[in-house]
Order: sequence, then structure tokens, then C-alpha cells
Amino acid sequence: MRAAALGLILATLCFATLEHVYVDQRQDIEKGKAFGSAGPYERITGWAVYDKTHKVEMEYLKPREPTQGNGALILLTGKSQVHPDLMQKGYIVLRMKTSDAAAIRELVSFLRYGGGPEAFLLGDQKRFVKRAIVAGDANTLEPILLTNTNGQNKLLFDGVVVVGSKPYSAPSGIKSVQAKADLTISVVELDGQLSQSAK
Repeated sequence: MRAAALGLILATLCFATLEHVYVDQRQDIEKGKAFGSAGPYERITGWAVYDKTHKVEMEYLKPREPTQGNGALILLTGKSQVHPDLMQKGYIVLRMKTSDAAAIRELVSFLRYGGGPEAFLLGDQKRFVKRAIVAGDANTLEPILLTNTNGQNKLLFDGVVVVGSKPYSAPSGIKSVQAKADLTISVVELDGQLSQSAK
């Protein structure tokens, strides 16, 4: 039993190797409607490919003009919905259709720090992502945050929003808040704390 649990932890901690990011579709959200000072948003859907054969579906919402965003990437896990207020406030939103924690960490690392020597689509996002927050329930967060650094020992997530009633203790060094009824309020509250700490 103990060996099996250790094996699960080690498997979760291993980093998947991101090989390519393929885009199926890019489209304006709500026909190019402006969302606050961030302006029009685009939805990018596609696939992240790991270790040659492992494909993970992804959805990425970002200001069409990334310099107008607020510099924060929000990873929404589980059933958390993208509320228009997140776009009104200039957030970049990532959703991945997987429970593979290593794959999730690898794509967040790529978006935040760049993908190495190969020219990936979306590889310029490291210029615009200054902070990263993950939102999800305790069961989802636990494997994702078993480690909070990438292969180069760089920080992945600055904060965590815990959704649901089950408590979750974030690893030391990560700010966390328990989600209120409106997830957007919790994200903005936490991001405000992160921004103040960075000054």
C-alpha cells in the first residue's frame, strides 16, 4: 500500500515533455465585443502534445491585444466556469480537459516562461503572463500543487482559489483564499494581494 502511494506521488511529480501546441481554431469572443479596458478577446482551442503520443485538449482565452491584459493567468480546473467578469478585468484564462497534473504544469510553465528553442504558437505569452493562479476543488488542487516549480525550478503558481467546502492547505509560499459564491470576486481578491506583495 505504501509503495503504491509512493509510486503515485512520483508519477504525479514527473514532468511530461511538451512537444507541440496545435491550434484548431482562433475566434473572437462575442463578435469582437470589447471587455472593459482589455478590449476584444479571442478564444484559442487546440491540443498540447506530450511525449509524442499524449494529446490534451485546451482552451485559452486572452485579450486579442495581449498588452491590454492585466498580466494574470487563471487556470480553471474541474467544473469552474469562465465568468465574463474575468475578461472585463483583463485576465487570461486557461482550461485543459485532463486530470494529468504533470501535463497541466508543463503547459502553464510553457505559457509563463516559454517553450525552449522551438518556436511554438503562443510562445510569446511569457511576455504577458506575470502571475498565475489556479482555481479548483481540494481533490483537483492536491496533485497539481504537489510540486510548484518547473524543471528549471521556476515558480508555476503564485496563488490558489479553493472551490467547495472541503478544506485545502496550500503549500508554503502560495497565497490562498477560499472561494466565495462568486469565483471572480475571490480571484480578484487574491490577485490584489499578489500584486501588493510584488510591489
